[in-house]
Amino acid sequence: RHVPSHARSGGQCCRSGGDDEVVQHAASCGHGACAFVVVRTTTTLLVIGRQHCWWGSLYLDVHGEEDRNLSRGRPLLLALGRLRELQQVWRSNGLRELLYNNQPPFPRLPLMLMPARD
Repeated sequence: RHVPSHARSGGQCCRSGGDDEVVQHAASCGHGACAFVVVRTTTTLLVIGRQHCWWGSLYLDVHGEEDRNLSRGRPLLLALGRLRELQQVWRSNGLRELLYNNQPPFPRLPLMLMPARD
């Protein structure tokens, strides 16, 4: 069984600050590609190298709707259909095509990914 390097390092493998942490994490722990669930928004961020795109949320409310930014306060459930769809994209090596067709309007990742600093 493969144990990712971030698990072996206690999650400290890519801590350097700034919006490039996800790029560093993808390179060191995901062979250049990673999918991240941004907890504060429930959206999924897909990264290959320095390319990225937002994929949507894997979590929906009982009505099948996303609650971006968790503003409604309703319980969210894992949407197995969306998870299977993301797994299919990943397994079929369709991530590069997805990123190419859904390029964000900004070249760098937003700072919202950074943890709040007190």
